Amino acid sequence: MSSNSLSGALPLSLSSLTKLSKLYLSDNFLSGNISPNFLSNWTKLTSLILQNNSFNGCIPSEIGLLTNLEHLCLDTNQFSGNIPTQIGNLQNLVYLDLSKNNFYGSIPQTIENLTSLSILFLSTNNLTGTLLSENENLTPTLISSTICNIHSLKILVLANNSLSGLIPQCLGNLSLSVLDLHGNQFHGTIPTSFKVGNPLNRLNLRENQLEGTLPRSLINCKELEVLDLGHNNLNGTFPMWLGVLPNLKVLSLRFNKLNGSIASTSIKGYMFPQLRVFDISYNEFIGDLPTMLFKIFKAMANKDEDRIPQGQMYLKQNNIYYQDSLVIGMKGQEREMVKILIMFAAIDLSCNKFEGRIPNSIGDLLALRELNLSSNMFTGHIPTSLGNLSVLESLDLSSNQIGGAIPGQLTSISSLEVLNLSHNKLVGCIPQGQQFNTFEANSYQGNDGLKGKPLSRGCENGKTPQLPASKELHQEDDSSFLSGFTIKAVAIGYGCGILFGLFMGSLILITGKPKFITKFVEEEAYKLVMKVKRRRSKKKN
Repeated sequence: MSSNSLSGALPLSLSSLTKLSKLYLSDNFLSGNISPNFLSNWTKLTSLILQNNSFNGCIPSEIGLLTNLEHLCLDTNQFSGNIPTQIGNLQNLVYLDLSKNNFYGSIPQTIENLTSLSILFLSTNNLTGTLLSENENLTPTLISSTICNIHSLKILVLANNSLSGLIPQCLGNLSLSVLDLHGNQFHGTIPTSFKVGNPLNRLNLRENQLEGTLPRSLINCKELEVLDLGHNNLNGTFPMWLGVLPNLKVLSLRFNKLNGSIASTSIKGYMFPQLRVFDISYNEFIGDLPTMLFKIFKAMANKDEDRIPQGQMYLKQNNIYYQDSLVIGMKGQEREMVKILIMFAAIDLSCNKFEGRIPNSIGDLLALRELNLSSNMFTGHIPTSLGNLSVLESLDLSSNQIGGAIPGQLTSISSLEVLNLSHNKLVGCIPQGQQFNTFEANSYQGNDGLKGKPLSRGCENGKTPQLPASKELHQEDDSSFLSGFTIKAVAIGYGCGILFGLFMGSLILITGKPKFITKFVEEEAYKLVMKVKRRRSKKKN
């Protein structure tokens, strides 16, 4: 039975329908308590669907009389009180959804009697307690959970409650497709017991108090698509070994205590083949960004994936679609995405200690919509290759030490909605045209050398200084850069410049290019080239 736009309490006429097998009253304006008498008359029900109404009060203990129930869906109401222990009588139950209510107290131990249960949603309530067994005879290494006795369980979602304690190791031994415990108070380490061949597809432990390193047993989760461990206290180095997971699409490790550099020697061309969201912001990573890191993100380089139907990103289990939840910095604000679209591609490396130049190879990731490299120690210039990112919606390079002019190529990104280049060392005239005409002064503040609209300092001739050729600015893939550049400098030099170039070139060859001399030569050669260019420019004018 279904209905449209019903309001008020449950109609009394329903209580006489004792032979009713399915009752669907979702998405109405029904309210009030559910009478025990109603439940007593519906013992033949196999499906009771009352979601998205305004029911309140406690669930009567008579719910335990509906022993034929296979689907019980009471989510998105205002039910309160404890989850009745009598719910353990519903041994035919396959699907149970009590999420988005006001239930409090602990999860009843009788839930382990639901031996046919495949899907359990208890998220967004006020549940407390732990998932651990009350059996005091168990040692810490054998800690069990009543939930682990439900061997048929495929989807377990307990997110956004106040559950605490350790996450039971036994959860890694279940055949779960979804394990979502985010937004609780769990502490300790992530379970290390993920077995070979397990079907885990989504693992979300975000916003807890978990510590330690990522367990290597995650490498056994070959079906894993979404891994969200953000907002915890995890430590250790970047887990490059996760790159062997063939289906991983979303990796979020934001707001942890991960550290060290991302070593280029450990990056192989076949890693992270499906990754589209890469978020390691708010950690303690250091060092240069390897060019190869962005060359392996093949899925972000393919704009054609935008055409894939959105529904393919949702996990379907027993005809139920599980919608992912992800917190990510979007367009200058932290937002929770309840639906992760397969077309969405983002990189967030903000609030670390990365340094050196921004690799040109980021410009090959043509599907990127969000790029956030803010609050690091990047130097050099803005790569002109970023102008290739034709679907980019948000670009944040703020709070670094980036110099030079803003590349005019960026004005070709017609999709750009948010631009933040503030607090760097940029100089010259701000490019004009298309989206750049819409950005306000706060996009550029903290760059004393910038001029032009929308800043108060005008440009004399409206021209933007041209950046040197990209080969002169970026050395990331060219080990012979210095010697080649020195030869060019000597060739176009004059007077003492020739002698200086020959002398320093010989010294470099003899001493094997010590770093301090290499750096000195590069800086002096660059100054020499710019001096020659300025003289030529004056002659033309």
